[in-house]
Amino acid sequence: MNIHLSIDDVIESFLVIAENEPDSVFDVPFFNRLRKFHYDYGAVFSIYAFAAHYGRNFHISQVHLRYWKEIEESKFLRFGYHGSYKNMDFANFATEFNQFCDIIPSNLITNRLRLHRYSATSDVISFLAKNGVTELFCRDHETQLLFPNEPSYDLSITETHSLTNYPLKKNGMIYRKTDIRLELFESKSLMLKLKNYIECCDKQDTLVLFTHEKYLLEKAMLLDEALRYLKEHKKEKVCYSN
Repeated sequence: MNIHLSIDDVIESFLVIAENEPDSVFDVPFFNRLRKFHYDYGAVFSIYAFAAHYGRNFHISQVHLRYWKEIEESKFLRFGYHGSYKNMDFANFATEFNQFCDIIPSNLITNRLRLHRYSATSDVISFLAKNGVTELFCRDHETQLLFPNEPSYDLSITETHSLTNYPLKKNGMIYRKTDIRLELFESKSLMLKLKNYIECCDKQDTLVLFTHEKYLLEKAMLLDEALRYLKEHKKEKVCYSN
């Protein structure tokens, strides 16, 4: 069983690193907690980050190279460009994407992304495919219910709903549904969701679970419970993948 864990909207923890210059990136609570999940369960994470914090005049390029080297040595984190929380046309998206990928060591770049607000035009999708991106994670079921007429990326509504049953390949890109948005669950409902997934996952080869940077520490105990449940209840080996 493959499990993909990711964190969206990451930028605040990079700002903390740049402003405080800690001895280790893992002195920052966000990264320290991810490392504990790695130690306890072998979990690996994809970090989907903004390139800039516009309200604080901060850019990810201000993070010193030594922290990236430390992350490389830890071998359980990968990074992807998440987009921007400001409106951005194709030219600016492409420029910022390339700048992001120039900053992050190449072996830390993931080929699977979840873009901010599941938004991308066909031009952006084509650009990403040409730049090594092979998969896009789409809306989770609960969020899709809140936005029933908003497809993910360049998919149609029909194509978006089909992801409930299986991933979709279109124009050289794989579109895969997100299974669990952690902050929408409490313990009982999450364990039921995991139980149902384990029993009915024959059509899906990967369980995709994510949360946002601002919720990670708040929901850390719930994520720990989920990872422990998967370890104890899944018959075959659990494999984590970036």
